[in-house]
Amino acid sequence: MENASGQNSSTKELKLYNPNRFNGLDGALCFITVLVAFALMPYVVKLLLGDVLLAISKYDTYIYMVISVTISQAVIFFVGFVYCKIRRVNPFAGGGYKASWDGIHVLMSIMLTLGVMMLFYFTHSQFFGYASELLPSSQGMPTVISPFSALFALIYIAEIAVLPAIAEEMVFRGIIMRGFEQFGGLFAVLCSSVMFSLMHGNFGQLILQFIGGLAIGGVVYITKNYLLGSIMHFVNNAFSIIYTLLIIPLTDSPISYKITAVTGSVTIILGVVFCLVSGIYFISMLIEKEKNRALGKDTSFKYEKKRYYLMQSNGKEKLCPHDSVPTFYIKDERDDRLFLIKGQYRALNKGASYKLSFILICVGILLATILLFLG
Repeated sequence: MENASGQNSSTKELKLYNPNRFNGLDGALCFITVLVAFALMPYVVKLLLGDVLLAISKYDTYIYMVISVTISQAVIFFVGFVYCKIRRVNPFAGGGYKASWDGIHVLMSIMLTLGVMMLFYFTHSQFFGYASELLPSSQGMPTVISPFSALFALIYIAEIAVLPAIAEEMVFRGIIMRGFEQFGGLFAVLCSSVMFSLMHGNFGQLILQFIGGLAIGGVVYITKNYLLGSIMHFVNNAFSIIYTLLIIPLTDSPISYKITAVTGSVTIILGVVFCLVSGIYFISMLIEKEKNRALGKDTSFKYEKKRYYLMQSNGKEKLCPHDSVPTFYIKDERDDRLFLIKGQYRALNKGASYKLSFILICVGILLATILLFLG
């Protein structure tokens, strides 16, 4: 067997990569499935666990919140997991993507996330207040404290930082954004960010979730590294928690005006610096990748570990690097290539119909908007 460079290699020495990937229709259908699951979830949970959850809420508010977050994130993860199994795609490292640690990329990703939060969290807070005044919202349940409330509160904080970074990233960057790449990278990042912000079902979070989605989606698209998206999502949620628990109580103190002025000024300055440094870094990387792609050169990061997939063409097996993503073919086009997927040689998932995909994308966004107003 020979690799893409014509050199002989042994598959026993390699951990073979799954080159299969999602298309635009996959992204639209996955989003609609998540929306429908979220719309039905309250009724299903009430039917199956209504009395139990009512008793728990009367005992301790925080354990009720822990269970609620666990259920919602489990639903998102389950939808994504089942969809990946059906389509035979690895959501974490497949179709040209990877999930690997790189210190410089991680540092710059964290810096970009902090920069976005520092610049836009104040705007988010103001918009959240305006939205709360203008739009009706359901009243929260009264807080019930038990002897274990502190423990449950810590678990809840850990959950809202960690679980969305796994489940939501799997669906919105791992499936939806990757599927929309069939229609171009810019469209994929923008549309998946719109869907990401609408999915949260809260007017007050629209702006911050959209901008955060743009930052995460942009980095994941440029680096093709899924792990960076999860890390950025975690940092985003952790920042919100820290700001809510530490900064807001300080601004309510007798010297709140001075504290707000100092913290606000420092935060904005740092936000600008962080966004500039990290933005230049990732934009430069994108330009370099596109330049190398146009010249037919290797577009992978120079220090990253090479991954390969097996392809059969004209009766011959070839090893190809994971970053040379196979071209999408649509329904009526012939593709005689076969790829080793899930232990068998199979054809890749084909590209989707543009017309049907865009119709379902519009349906999904419309449905999400209706659910947003229904609240």
